[in-house]
Order: sequence, then structure tokens, then C-alpha cells
Amino acid sequence: MGFDPLIVYAVGVLLIVVGFFKRSNSLRAHNVTGNVVVGDNSGTINQNYRPNGAREPPAAPDRVAWAIAIIGVLIAGAQLAHDLFWGK
Repeated sequence: MGFDPLIVYAVGVLLIVVGFFKRSNSLRAHNVTGNVVVGDNSGTINQNYRPNGAREPPAAPDRVAWAIAIIGVLIAGAQLAHDLFWGK
């Protein structure tokens, strides 16, 4: 294994790590008293209130983070397949 496959593996692993640790500027909290501000905000901030009886649906998965991680897995898997079967 030379230097070039290591770079491809590193790119694949980096994309997987970025995909798993990507965070969006959102916050879900229950029973919060006071105001909560998330991220870098300038201007007016609106606060919504729902009574305790209303339940929010579960959060949708972060599709961008999953796509980045899947691309990283595909890159690393393709390099591994190349090294095992064609890189003799």
C-alpha cells in the first residue's frame, strides 16, 4: 500500500467523521423557563410557546449529515475493494 491509498482512506474517514459530528443550529428542549437563543443571531428573535399537552413529532434525521457519512463510507469501501482485488 503506497501513499495514494492512504490519502483516499483519510478522505473517506474524514467525511464519515464530519457526517457523524455535523450539528445544525437547532435546539429541542422541554420544561424550559426563560429564553433560549441558539447560534449566531442578529435582529429580532421570536419565541413560540406550546402548552404542555401538545407533543411535537420526533425530529427528522439530518439528511445532509447522513449523505456526507455515506459518501465517506463509499469512498473508503471503493479504495479497500481496489486494494484487495485489483491493487496487486
